[in-house]
Amino acid sequence: LPTMRKFMVELLARLISRQIWLDSGQWRGFLVLVENSGLPFFPLMLQLPAPVLERALGLAEAEPGDVSAANEPRLPSSQVVQLAAWALSPKNTKQQVAHDVAILLRRVLETHELQKVAVEKAAVDAAQALAAAQEAVLGTAAQATRSTLGNASAASSTGLPDEGADDDDEADEQPTEGVPLVGPESLLMPNGSDQVMAEPDAGVGQAR
Repeated sequence: LPTMRKFMVELLARLISRQIWLDSGQWRGFLVLVENSGLPFFPLMLQLPAPVLERALGLAEAEPGDVSAANEPRLPSSQVVQLAAWALSPKNTKQQVAHDVAILLRRVLETHELQKVAVEKAAVDAAQALAAAQEAVLGTAAQATRSTLGNASAASSTGLPDEGADDDDEADEQPTEGVPLVGPESLLMPNGSDQVMAEPDAGVGQAR
């Protein structure tokens, strides 16, 4: 496999020198090979002229009315980011990057970073919106519960009779049974017997 890979790299390098991008079929196959193989073929991409590399990375702006630009072969965005990160890495000391190519690759990384920040911000905004919605739902539920309890309390205080007061009224109206009445005309004997002490006759007192 390493020998075959080396052979393929040399073959594609010769095709680049022959402007392989002018043949749409071979150019599409070249980009597919770079996409599937990745890093071993990244140095080949840096050998492309800047305008060709710009189209291959999907950075070229299509001219108005140019329908063919949408169908032009290009590397996927994930592969483009990997290529730019590798080429501009301080660890890449073997491969020289042309100035105009380096400008394109920096633009790739800057765009990728902006997209990453935008995605993260959108995720934070979505989380905050969800938390606010949940808080609003909980607040509405709590308010509804308080309202229900308040209505129930008002109904119980105005619509139901006081059972304690009724019991007191019934106790007042109930006659006393088994308790003798004590009056001037009816007195119990001092010894606790049931005989009634009769009042002295007024006429007898006067006669004496």
